[in-house]
Amino acid sequence: MKAQEEMKEWEKKAELIKVLGVNQKAGVKVGEEIEHPIYGFKTRVVAIYKDLLGNERILTEHAKKHVERKARVKVKKSIEVELRIVGLRSIRDIVSNPDIVIKDTHQSAIIYIRKITLKDKDYNVCVVVGLENQHYIYTVQPMSGHLKVDRYIKLYEREAKKR
Repeated sequence: MKAQEEMKEWEKKAELIKVLGVNQKAGVKVGEEIEHPIYGFKTRVVAIYKDLLGNERILTEHAKKHVERKARVKVKKSIEVELRIVGLRSIRDIVSNPDIVIKDTHQSAIIYIRKITLKDKDYNVCVVVGLENQHYIYTVQPMSGHLKVDRYIKLYEREAKKR
């Protein structure tokens, strides 16, 4: 029975493998300075994570500060602030064990989404990785459950866990 479940899981990953590849290395180490892929300034690598296919994703000092800054800004919903903080703390789990992976065609990004329970309510938190710069994590943020069909292509979805 477990072998059948594992086979189903690999079948779901087939499209994801086509887009992302398997075991891609970032070619950098924690502490190294790299050039920001869009703006060209130097930033330091603070963490390296592996996604569910073994591809390396890097978090830079700039991206981490960006998420922390967004978490400090007062917004209408304080839950968004909490979700950014929880998401940053859970980034390894979100990237390595997502519930959904989608391709954002408008922003040229891959989005790893994980359902997180906060104050007895379920929320989606996502990690956004550049499509052209597939190793670079841009941000961690809450995401609405509504996915616009013309914008997002669902590449992978894990079956909901039975409670």
